[in-house]
Amino acid sequence: MILRVGFELILNIKKNYKFFFKKYRTDFEISIKSKIPSAFLKGISNFQLFILKDQLEKIKENNNIRIQNSLYIYENLKNNENLI
Repeated sequence: MILRVGFELILNIKKNYKFFFKKYRTDFEISIKSKIPSAFLKGISNFQLFILKDQLEKIKENNNIRIQNSLYIYENLKNNENLI
């Protein structure tokens, strides 16, 4: 009786570990891909080029907006006594 309960306990623990390792990847399961996916070998579309060009033309303007927003947030939070 005790032997059977111990055996069932060991099987349940082994089953739970398999579930754990399926849910959470461990370091030894990482594999390196040796082939480049075919989607990466396709050229960029004209629409993507248009969007990229538009974003690059506005990069300085967008960075200035980010800087102004961060300065505004900083100025409003620096005197707040509730923040550590």
